[in-house]
Amino acid sequence: MSEPEDALLDGAFAAYRLTLLSAVEPAGPNAARGTVRRRRRRAAGLVAAATVLAVAAPVAGWAALGRESRPPAPSAQTGSPTPSPSPTPTLTFSPAPSAAPSGTPAAPNGRISRTELLGTPVDLPAWPPVAPATCRTEPVRLLPASTRESRPALLDLRYGDVDRDGAAETVALIGCLFGDVVAKQLVVFDRDSAGQISTLGGVIRTHDGFDDITETAVRTDGTVRARVADVQACCGDPVRRQWRGYRWDRGRFVQVEGPTVMPPLPTTPPPGPRVTLMAETLLYGARQADGWRVASMAVEIGATGAAVEYPLVSFPRNGRDEAYTELWEYCVAVIEGSTTTTCVTEPLAAGERRWTLFPFRSKADGPNGEGTIRLDVGADRNGTVVPGTGRSATFEVRFEN
Repeated sequence: MSEPEDALLDGAFAAYRLTLLSAVEPAGPNAARGTVRRRRRRAAGLVAAATVLAVAAPVAGWAALGRESRPPAPSAQTGSPTPSPSPTPTLTFSPAPSAAPSGTPAAPNGRISRTELLGTPVDLPAWPPVAPATCRTEPVRLLPASTRESRPALLDLRYGDVDRDGAAETVALIGCLFGDVVAKQLVVFDRDSAGQISTLGGVIRTHDGFDDITETAVRTDGTVRARVADVQACCGDPVRRQWRGYRWDRGRFVQVEGPTVMPPLPTTPPPGPRVTLMAETLLYGARQADGWRVASMAVEIGATGAAVEYPLVSFPRNGRDEAYTELWEYCVAVIEGSTTTTCVTEPLAAGERRWTLFPFRSKADGPNGEGTIRLDVGADRNGTVVPGTGRSATFEVRFEN
């Protein structure tokens, strides 16, 4: 473009600026302030929005995670509700437990064999005043029961936790012969902390209201039972006998059951004892892995008219039902005869009825049938039957498939 043309353009633009500026009114300071305020509010709004987004995003994420891990609400239903899941266990710190204080040491085992008791000198309680000086009290080496010397002899032994310390003691019936009779006493032996035999105490002795001790026993509750008699049997004289029970209490034995005196001699013979008997069904279960079927039969025995000291429950052998005598826990003694198995049970008081369980076993599968049971009055614990006192009954025998 030539210089004259440039000059014309410059003039035209200059004239345009003058015309435009004269028509425009300046905004002034107030307008500038309003513009600044609007820009600040816009910036503050942007910052607040960013802050809300920064906080809301983790919260929304946690809420979504909570909804995913929360178990669904149980639906309405009848029946047992579904248990909620167990809370997740948290690891916590627990201090190590302190060492427990040492407990009371176990009581020494006071079960003493016959051989050891015969071979160890022991101390005995005092004998009845009628006993001779040869019936010594300390130290005494006991003789066997077969001796005929006038010295202390060991007649019988029983075992049980007499003082209830958790360990068994030894209950010994000791006699000392003088003349035609034997002075007797029931003594309990134990062991001290060193394991040596010690004398716990005397239970009873003859000539303290009775003249004989014929039988002894120890129950699981620690009661020492003794069958005493008013005289030592001889020459067919009538003898009165009774069971008495004694417990260890505060350092001595005291009577806790049974009569304390002998009854007067009867002027007329008492009515003879009679027995009652009833047996339920013997039902064998399924065959076990060892090939045996096992069953228990409930038997009710009773005494009328007079007490029965030795009830004898007998089962004739039949080749099918075998008496499971290892489980006959209610028998004082079990006698295995060639044709019968007999249980000598605890004494029956006059008018008493008692249920007893008798387990049996069989390798047979049948057929169903019957068995026989008999109850007799015994003269002693050896199974001697008093004639004319027995009663028999039959019971049903069944087998499950």
